[in-house]
Amino acid sequence: SNLFAILGAYEKAISELAIIGTTVRLENHDEFGFEKAFNISLSKFLDETTTIGLTASHSYRYPSLSDRFSGGTYSNTLKPERVNTISGQYTFEKPNYQFAAEIFGARMNDTLYWSGSTQNIGTNLSHGMNVNIKIARDLWRHHMGYSYVFSHLKFYNDREMPFTPEHTFAYQVERSINNGSLFFKSRYQTEMLGGYSGTAKT
Repeated sequence: SNLFAILGAYEKAISELAIIGTTVRLENHDEFGFEKAFNISLSKFLDETTTIGLTASHSYRYPSLSDRFSGGTYSNTLKPERVNTISGQYTFEKPNYQFAAEIFGARMNDTLYWSGSTQNIGTNLSHGMNVNIKIARDLWRHHMGYSYVFSHLKFYNDREMPFTPEHTFAYQVERSINNGSLFFKSRYQTEMLGGYSGTAKT
């Protein structure tokens, strides 16, 4: 496959405490044609330690080679997934402590789904949150993260598929050794993976 892309980015302070920015990617694929991806973000500093933000974005994903050969023969009928996302962010940061939270909602059109072979089957609506906490104390650094995602799949024929929510919790600790030239790192992560369950309902 041949691919040609142009990238661009722009950022501007619209006041002493607010910044607006955008990035754009224009792409032409010899098989899937023209695609575009972009995001627009607005960040506002409430004070020296607290920031809030809002981001809207559009992205895409081409079918992979495994998607296109999933039925045993090559398929040229698959379309790229296209995703529209909006999210809000909150960050509180001090020298030894950081708290960050994000809530988001997304709509994925032409969702790729495998059932015997990969097909575009409909629209996937999802929402969720991410929370991250970082604490530094003496030579120790602690990082805790939690994420939650809930999705709802709507087929082209108006049928719907139930979804089990997905939860992820991670904890990581680092210890500086030899005046910071070496680090000891340990990480623990547990996941309750989501998945479509049951049968599609009209």
